[in-house]
Amino acid sequence: MSNRRKASVTKERETGKEAKEVWVCEVCRKDFKDDSSRILECERCEVHHCAKCLKIEDELYDKLMQRKDFR
Repeated sequence: MSNRRKASVTKERETGKEAKEVWVCEVCRKDFKDDSSRILECERCEVHHCAKCLKIEDELYDKLMQRKDFR
């Protein structure tokens, strides 16, 4: 596994008593920490990309998230 791959997988951070998931965008390397984050995970390679880096507008992202077969 390469360093790029390691940086993109979901990681957890301790916050008080519970661990919180953190997703890292493969392109911009920004951490996304909550369920309302606009980040997508590739089903095949499990790499994460934020909607901004993928150039997906909010309206399209919301429509994609409404699909049961897309989550």
